[in-house]
Amino acid sequence: MKKTLLEYLICPFCAKGLQVDTVINVSDTTIIDGILRCPCRRYPIISGILYMQWDELGQAALRLLDKKKTHAALYLMLEGRMMKKVVGLTKRLHFRLSFWKIISFWNWKYWTAYLRYRFSAPNFICSQSLMPVIKEAGGYMLDVCAGVGHFAFTATKHISATKIVCVERRFTSLYFAREFFVHQAAGYIVWDAEQMLPFVDGFFNSVVCLDSFHYIDTKYLFSKEMMRVLNKDGILLIPHIHNSDVSNVLPGTPLSPSHYQSLFSDFEIRMIPEEKMLRDLLSECIMDLTHMKDEIVSVKDCYSLTEGSTSDRGVVSVMSVDRAAAITLAVSKSDRYFKKYPTDMLFEPSPANLIVNPIYKVRKCREGIRLKLKFPCRLYKEEFPLIERYFEKKLFISNEELKDEEKRMMLRKRFVLVDVPLRFMSRQSV
Repeated sequence: MKKTLLEYLICPFCAKGLQVDTVINVSDTTIIDGILRCPCRRYPIISGILYMQWDELGQAALRLLDKKKTHAALYLMLEGRMMKKVVGLTKRLHFRLSFWKIISFWNWKYWTAYLRYRFSAPNFICSQSLMPVIKEAGGYMLDVCAGVGHFAFTATKHISATKIVCVERRFTSLYFAREFFVHQAAGYIVWDAEQMLPFVDGFFNSVVCLDSFHYIDTKYLFSKEMMRVLNKDGILLIPHIHNSDVSNVLPGTPLSPSHYQSLFSDFEIRMIPEEKMLRDLLSECIMDLTHMKDEIVSVKDCYSLTEGSTSDRGVVSVMSVDRAAAITLAVSKSDRYFKKYPTDMLFEPSPANLIVNPIYKVRKCREGIRLKLKFPCRLYKEEFPLIERYFEKKLFISNEELKDEEKRMMLRKRFVLVDVPLRFMSRQSV
């Protein structure tokens, strides 16, 4: 955790500031292992991750850190017997596994598939179109319910990693975020978002909560807390929240669009159907935050990767927020962000590690590569049926096309080629 973040942290129990109690391992301006304190409690930092949950696990970690047993503390915090063994073994032998490989030891079958194939999920693809807003907001970004860091990784292409704070309730998720997705973030904090957020008022320029708000029970408190830590010129972005009026495979405890709107009745708000965002991104390369809740939008079906290859190309359909299965909320204290943004910045040339989207099974041949759409499991297909509409089921890409910058750009804009962390998987970049 960056030392500069300390002045903006507060204890969520006594609301007082945090100070350094003990530093065991430090690298430049980053505390790797140590202990923070406030007037009422002490909090462990393990492998750069601040653990703020007040439970037996945290108390045990503090006892280990008091004895300078940092490896034992890390072993304690990781979930799952196999995960503990694998991480411990790789550290002792200085052996580096890919995220794709190591995530299989977490022993959550669908969660493993969900994280591996995240770069193909429509909710994640739509969330990337919000990057122009985050870049315009500048300053610090809070990624709350951050998971293993997919969104934070994308954000580092547009803002400095040292301006990103990831909050997540699982230590193991943040360990993966720091290890594989966004190594130099300002902070990684284990904390339950259903309680008071551990930050001073008005600290963040942008707050993001992706694909999680409908699983939060204390939605009223959470909404107030997110707005509390947002500064007066900032923006709150809540991509992919479920609509209680429409069926969802994994619904959580969603509300209706009107009820979501009432949570932020004191602020400017925009609500956009997720499918509209997807179509705008894929067919027009824009992200439109001008949409009001009660507006009905006409959009064209332009999902196909190859021109004219689908029968619905060019067909106009109508959608509204009330009928959308998932929506995105944008909330601010002013209306400066509520406009149309070009999304070309998402596809700037020369990404570090460009690979074929893992949703495709790749078969190499002498002339190029043949791709076949393959879902990891039935539940993933049921949760994300739109994948079959915006990804071609079969594709052939010649060697010449792989070398052609214009063709590669087109494939990137359709997310057939995706930029991933260097240690995401062992597949070589194209």
